[in-house]
Amino acid sequence: MSRRPDHIPARKAFPPKVRQAIYDRSGGECEACGVEIAPDNWHCDHVIPVAFGGESTLANGQALCQPCNAAKGRLEAKMALRADKMGGRVGQQARRAKGKTKQIQSPGFDKRYRKKMDGTVVKRDA
Repeated sequence: MSRRPDHIPARKAFPPKVRQAIYDRSGGECEACGVEIAPDNWHCDHVIPVAFGGESTLANGQALCQPCNAAKGRLEAKMALRADKMGGRVGQQARRAKGKTKQIQSPGFDKRYRKKMDGTVVKRDA
């Protein structure tokens, strides 16, 4: 059973020829930090993640060392979380409900009040 949310496509591996071309293009160095990487110990990474619409092509691939790839993964997770929150969704349950409801209102949202530009909250006129 996969824990991947329905709106994120499955990870796509790079074909072996594309993977070799990415390593050859990098010259055996991590494309993020420049450290030398061995041909049997490196990570083939999507520049634009599959979750954000990236494809497994030579133009979208980069050779990374393990620490750089792990750091990039953490950054992408934060970006995805921020995108979910900006889209009005919070948590896995809200992401699953995507498409089933019009809008998920945040707790405490009340249409009887409004916030003015100076930060004060006033009651709406009927």
